Formats: sequence, C-alpha cells, structure tokens
Amino acid sequence: IDDIDKIVRGIKMLLADDGVYVFEVQYLPDLINQKQFDMIYHEHLLYYTLNPAIELFKRFDMEVFDVEKVSTHGGSIRVFVCKKGAYKKSSNVNKMLEYEKISGFYDVKTFEEFGEDIKNLKKDSVKFIKDLRSNGKRIIGYGAPAKGNTILGFFGFGPEDIEYITDNTPAKIGLLTPGTHIPVVANDILKTDTPDYALLLIWNYKDAVLKREEDLRKRGTKFIVLLPTIEVLQ
Repeated sequence: IDDIDKIVRGIKMLLADDGVYVFEVQYLPDLINQKQFDMIYHEHLLYYTLNPAIELFKRFDMEVFDVEKVSTHGGSIRVFVCKKGAYKKSSNVNKMLEYEKISGFYDVKTFEEFGEDIKNLKKDSVKFIKDLRSNGKRIIGYGAPAKGNTILGFFGFGPEDIEYITDNTPAKIGLLTPGTHIPVVANDILKTDTPDYALLLIWNYKDAVLKREEDLRKRGTKFIVLLPTIEVLQ
C-alpha cells in the first residue's frame, strides 16, 4: 500500500458510526525479539508497533480502542478501531503502549542491536550448515515461501549447501530459487528420499510440519530451524 492515508480515508467512509474496523499485522517487537528478519522483504513495507497505528487513525478522527496479541506469523497484533468516541478504550491499549516504551521499541539503539544480532546469527548459521556438509551430511530445504529467499540470500546458501527445496505450490515446482538457484521440487520426493537434515524455511508452521512429516522423521531426517537460534528437531 503506497498511500496508507487513502486506505484509512476509505475505511472511515465505509464504517458505520457504531462500526468496528479490525486489522491484523505482524508485531514488530516479536519480529525483533525472535530475530524474524526473513519477514522483511518486498511485499512487507510496514512493520507495526501500536503507537504509530494509533497516530495514523487519530489523523482521521478515529481511535484504537482495543488490541490483542495473536500467534499468527510468529507473533501479530489484532487491532480494533472505531470512530472517535464510539467505544470505551480497553486497558489493553495502554498496557501495550507501556510495554513498547519500556522495552525500547522507540529507541534507535534497539534496531542497531537487532542488526548486530542478525549478523551474528548469519555467522553461526553459515558455520553450522558448512560443518554439516563437510561431514558428508545431506541437507534440503522444506518450503519455498517468499521469506525463505531472505534467509537463503542473506546467508548465501546455494545448491552446494541445500540440495533442493520442497514445496506443494505447482507454480514453484520445477523452478529455481531467485538469486540462489536451488531447485524447487514437489514435496512427494520425501516419500522415497531421506536426507539427513531439512532446513525448515516455513518455521511459522513448525508444529504442523513436524506432525505431517512424522514418517520422514522416523526414517531419520532431522529438521533445522535457524530463527531465533539454531535448533535441531528430532
């Protein structure tokens, strides 16, 4: 959305006087705390804390009257907005604003430290994958989401590190990952192939994937999650 004010103007026009507009976005503090830098890519240009959202709607005589945390995408907020004065403001709003303030999310130092954390994560992850490959282990990628390319590109992983990446989206199968040129193949390959490790690029679906690939795990494949820290899942 290039002109977010235009969108809010339209929302106000459509909303009844006692209506409620609800939106859900990934929460920037969770992105930073969990080192979810892969969520930053061309489709995601806005990363929200609550206070800027409040200021945005205030410009149009609207107000945020409630907010709640949800687990979507590794941590999101669901925000409730009304025309000014239509609903009583929940205590959740001030609690979240206070959390953001005392946790330093309006301080540039927090973001500088985040950048250093990601550089260190890259160094550790590259060494981890390279060491596995040096020991003759086979590693594949599991899932080919857009955000996965942020990890692959920034960490510099290519086909010499990751043999192939599985996905169930027909439009992606038979192609290569952009920039890193790792083959994308159908997930069915794992019915017969048993790599030593699978790098889980769709980490936000970790629980569902582990359950779905129970047979693969019994055959010996271990899943790797790199964010926020390196973790090997048996």
